[in-house]
Amino acid sequence: MIKIEITEWDLSNNTSRLKEQIDQLRSYGFEVWMDDFGSGYSSLNTSNDYSFDLVKIDMVFVRHLDDGQLNRLLIPEITKVAHKLGLKVLAEGVEKEEQRYFLREAGCDLLQGFLFSKPVELDENQQVIS
Repeated sequence: MIKIEITEWDLSNNTSRLKEQIDQLRSYGFEVWMDDFGSGYSSLNTSNDYSFDLVKIDMVFVRHLDDGQLNRLLIPEITKVAHKLGLKVLAEGVEKEEQRYFLREAGCDLLQGFLFSKPVELDENQQVIS
């Protein structure tokens, strides 16, 4: 149930130690996710250097879906390429039903955002699960 998220800041250091740590975590059975995809340094090209299970499309892409066609074109293409590389795709920052519908149609495997839940304390989360 534990997923390890590596942010773009971590990737910008591009150290061999980070690669070793990611490989070790995956050997223990943890999934390793690339967080904030598209917000700066991170790209699908990092799949050449690191082994990820999932990319999280940065919420800025989702927030600006209605600001023109660019993000409506990019998200399905990012998803398509990620799937061809064997990666799952999660879109962050989903706040509206229209975004949910578009992202599902674009091929996103998972969605995250206030549409589903605000952040909750660990104790509250455990009560919901029980």
